[in-house]
Amino acid sequence: MDTPGWDAWAVADRSEGGESGHKRKDSCAAAQSVKGVLIVDKVILELNVIKIEYYYNVYGANAINFLTTDGYFSIQRCVYIDSKEDPQLNDPFWELNSQAGADSRPFVEIFFGLHCVAITPEGRFLDKFDCVKINLANAMDMELVDFFVNYLYSGNCVKYGDDLTSELRIKQSIFPDVI
Repeated sequence: MDTPGWDAWAVADRSEGGESGHKRKDSCAAAQSVKGVLIVDKVILELNVIKIEYYYNVYGANAINFLTTDGYFSIQRCVYIDSKEDPQLNDPFWELNSQAGADSRPFVEIFFGLHCVAITPEGRFLDKFDCVKINLANAMDMELVDFFVNYLYSGNCVKYGDDLTSELRIKQSIFPDVI
């Protein structure tokens, strides 16, 4: 599947075409740039972002949209946690290009590099992707790190690349309200 603006590939040990029909690339260098180690037999959704939109407490949710040349990837998180609600409603909501390309799942790890963010969900996003790698048009900035840490409430699963300065390494100080 070739879609302008994003690409997916199977890393290592997959036959040409991969199990989900994505074209295979030699992605060792990409995997190493994501985490500093080789990710074996994983499927990575890679996005080349041209613009980022931030939404703070709109209809009770914080959201970040990563726009590509012909689509988007969005992560939304409720600002209020209801312990009586379905726990899945308290998880981040991931969306690729439409609500048909969406599901809810917790973060396992969010890795910040100088020019990328790699987000690993619990399980597979859309039952296909083990990781979403977002390539930024510009270098990492404080607003992006702060949004993930404090407004998507993910400070407990953030890791930083060696190339990020100490100013970009922040601790979570904002938490969702429990109702």
